[in-house]
Amino acid sequence: MATNGLVTGLKVFLPVMFCVMLATLIYTIITDGLPEPDRRDVFTPWFATTIVDFYINIVPIAVWIVYKETTWFGSILWAILLVVFGSLTTCVYLFMQLLKLTPQEASEDPMYFLLLRDSFKDGVGLRDKKSLVVTARFVFGALGCVMLGALVYTCLTDGSPFRMELLYPWMVVLLVSFYINVAVLSVWVVYKESSWIIGILWVALLLSLGSFGTSVVIVVQLFRLSPLDPLYLVLVKNTNRILMIYCVDDEKRKEMFSEFGNVTSPKLSEMIWKDDRKETTYIAFAQRKEDSQAHTYRMLGERLYPLVEKHESLHVAKLTGMLAVGDESSRYLAPDGVRRRTQV
Repeated sequence: MATNGLVTGLKVFLPVMFCVMLATLIYTIITDGLPEPDRRDVFTPWFATTIVDFYINIVPIAVWIVYKETTWFGSILWAILLVVFGSLTTCVYLFMQLLKLTPQEASEDPMYFLLLRDSFKDGVGLRDKKSLVVTARFVFGALGCVMLGALVYTCLTDGSPFRMELLYPWMVVLLVSFYINVAVLSVWVVYKESSWIIGILWVALLLSLGSFGTSVVIVVQLFRLSPLDPLYLVLVKNTNRILMIYCVDDEKRKEMFSEFGNVTSPKLSEMIWKDDRKETTYIAFAQRKEDSQAHTYRMLGERLYPLVEKHESLHVAKLTGMLAVGDESSRYLAPDGVRRRTQV
């Protein structure tokens, strides 16, 4: 019920914010004219700093849109629209993605299905030696430093930004667009954190420090990933990743474990009859039969342990073991929707 409420809330919030932004923009153009470059009353030092703040803040949104789109044409088109129209594009794109959710996805885990391009394949997160995690840490760290430098410099040369004279029409337009994007990013930040208190503290950082706060949040999330993890895993909760090994089909699971050896059978567990008695087989590798079960446990453990540790450090060893052997009780770590997708 709560997940349906989230989808409904976003479907109401985004059109309202679109209308607010569009009305503010049209009204300002009519009453104050266009913000031409030679207008000194518009392009004040703090206006320039706010523009930098605005465009750094849309970088993560633009990166997500490029990842979501299946074609380069679509990615480039939406990125250009985002640069030109700002939060208007954000509202339209997100609303369109919400409309693509099936009723089942909307009722299970809408944020998970909304954020990932291919929810099952990407949710597993195959390790990649060419991962961009380290590069992204550097890029967003650098953007945060640029923004912090701009804030400090403008404070020193132009004084405090908390002055009524700075709330002229085009500054208001820019701030409205800026905070609509902040609101969108805040939904993701709260979704990512397991604690509401921590989520609210992060949101407060975004609201008070703008794109510098956004950069800090993203860098922290990136440091929770392994350097070999695919970059898109920063989008989802760790609990979504832990159980996805059970969700995928045999071909994807074979691909997942191919790095550990030649997989002859990708099934996690399968009951078979042998010599008039029932036996359980596990993911099988091209090796001695008596080693296959232990080898499977070890391989599952190596992949699951760091994911479980990020979510539940106190009982990490026990929960990893339960997941590795397919203990049903261990699946209650995940949201209801994910548990329903873990039947093999």
